[in-house]
Amino acid sequence: MLKIRLFDTFSLFTDNSPLHMPYKQVEQVLIYILLSYPERVDKDVLSELVWPDRPPGTSRRNLRHAVFTLRSIPGLKDIIISGKNQLSLESPEKIDCDYINFLKLIDPGSCNGAINSDRIRMVIDIYGSGLLESFGAEPSAEFGFWLHNKKRICANSLYKFLFASIPYLC
Repeated sequence: MLKIRLFDTFSLFTDNSPLHMPYKQVEQVLIYILLSYPERVDKDVLSELVWPDRPPGTSRRNLRHAVFTLRSIPGLKDIIISGKNQLSLESPEKIDCDYINFLKLIDPGSCNGAINSDRIRMVIDIYGSGLLESFGAEPSAEFGFWLHNKKRICANSLYKFLFASIPYLC
């Protein structure tokens, strides 16, 4: 099973062996798709975030190549779905992604709404020191700004979950 880690440091593993992307923009495309889950991703928006200094035709070709590269990774072929103008993540249960696990755990509707100390501990353990705290890529300013906002949203989701959990701890 493919394991993807987005908290603390970005990493990919298959059968406990690390996978390395051929270039950083492929990582950024995967990160964007994962952090946008469950929403569909607009290809034009993504290509401009990752390759803002390229003409639109070139950035779209780069995105097609990046998606092709991602879909060649065992475990991602049938999960990243490419339509004419959108990308989506389908059947995320086929991968082990800490971010998606985090979303499920903080969702008030999951686990029949039951909050207990084990669930709170799992959320805190997954979150660690934060979302992509040591992301090694040099993103464009646009991608960096988008990622900064995603980190804030994720931290706010954690705080909201923890605040809602206080009555269950007493």
